[in-house]
Amino acid sequence: MRAIASSVIVLSLLLVLSAAAVPASAASADWTVHDTAPIVRIVYAFAQLPDGRIFISSGADLEPPPALTAETWIYDPYAKSWDQKADISSITESSCCAAMPDGNVYVFGGMNGPLLTHALVYDVAADAWSEGPELPTGLMLSEAAAVDDHRILIAGGTTTAYFANTTAACWMFDTDTGTFTALANMPEERCCGMMAVYDNTAYFFGGVDANVTGHSDIFAYDILGNEWSTIGELPGDLVNAAVVSSGHGNIYLIGGASDFNWYDGGKDKGYVFDTFSHQVTELPDLPAPVLNAAAFMLDDGRLMYLLGNSGSAGNADVLTLQTVEVKASLSAAEVDQGSSVWLHVWVETDESLGSLSGNAYLMKDNVTYGEWHFTSGEGANVMVEIAIPENLPAGDYLLVVESLDLNGWWLERHIAPMPLAVNDVPSVQERLDSLYEQNQAQQDRLDDLEQQNQDLSDQLNSTQADLSDALDAKMDAMIGYLILILVIVTLVVAVLMLLRKK
Repeated sequence: MRAIASSVIVLSLLLVLSAAAVPASAASADWTVHDTAPIVRIVYAFAQLPDGRIFISSGADLEPPPALTAETWIYDPYAKSWDQKADISSITESSCCAAMPDGNVYVFGGMNGPLLTHALVYDVAADAWSEGPELPTGLMLSEAAAVDDHRILIAGGTTTAYFANTTAACWMFDTDTGTFTALANMPEERCCGMMAVYDNTAYFFGGVDANVTGHSDIFAYDILGNEWSTIGELPGDLVNAAVVSSGHGNIYLIGGASDFNWYDGGKDKGYVFDTFSHQVTELPDLPAPVLNAAAFMLDDGRLMYLLGNSGSAGNADVLTLQTVEVKASLSAAEVDQGSSVWLHVWVETDESLGSLSGNAYLMKDNVTYGEWHFTSGEGANVMVEIAIPENLPAGDYLLVVESLDLNGWWLERHIAPMPLAVNDVPSVQERLDSLYEQNQAQQDRLDDLEQQNQDLSDQLNSTQADLSDALDAKMDAMIGYLILILVIVTLVVAVLMLLRKK
């Protein structure tokens, strides 16, 4: 069986290999030497603390005379200060670790001769080490990443000092309970790979199998569903590269090698993996080849890597690359047919970037219904009118922004597709037809009212005629009554006069 290089093999190879240190030349103007480390290390434990500082412990010191070391350091990349801390309680190499919000760094596995049987816990504030829970199995060359504020995912690695015992097993460690829970296995056994987490998904890149064969696979682990799948491939086999998640959907891979060899010359390549599209884009060439490095994201958007080696020469340069976060928003989440919404695309940075250009696509069910190209002025800030045709079918669409160019900058920051609901609105002709129908209905109503008015007028005239006839008849009767009364009165008077004469 082929054994993994123990501390004895590490020292032997270091003594045999005596090549001079490879200088970090400025092959790419995009990468900048930010600082110089006082140490050179490989196979060390590292993690970024919640406050942005970098934890580094144990591993192999490449300074002559080469040896495994118990040293622990904390690096502040903003102050450019290196502080040596309490030595690790058990020297180890090829371990993995994660820094948690509880103020502790948890180190898992590795070996110094025999494999470690317990986790190691470093209290950052107290600068003190203690022994943690017993490991569920031997762990070496595994990958660890925090998935929330109290759980750490551990994937792959070997269970002994032999590659033949490379495993696909995964574990979840809970810092609250101090317990390990077995998870679903990776699609294949892997060690010496790279893992990072973004948005409830862990991504495992490359690594080697039990036959020490390099791979380019990209595995994805659904943290909530406890399920692994194979989602893509890197441009080539990749082992012992640096990896970091940007927190915005990109995962960066720095350096590495095509197969396993602690003292490989390394790669001068870097890649960015887009967790939304699963596309892999090449970064600018590194100033020098490197493997076994560690990568981190700084608060100002700079991608940073440090330590590692190329051959027997350690890398003391701390290098950074300014990344750019492109943002986008829509003025509204819904729009009527025949109307518009505004797409705002901008870059938040103090750098002078110049013109920002790109394309926007309106898509539904993998069909493109509209395309807009945009180019900004010097401010890298642009508003784009997204005009919706009146005959576009109503429904739920996605506005996808792609092919961003930042005036020659290498980075294409992914922008998540933005939902846009298109509401059903009648067309102009349909609206004209509707207005015509409404007008016709109103005209019919007017005609009805006019007929009703005529009928009422006729009824009124008839009523007036009947009333006039009735009044005439009543008047005639009254006149007759008056005449009769006069006749009677006349007769009465005549009778009275006759009576007086007698």
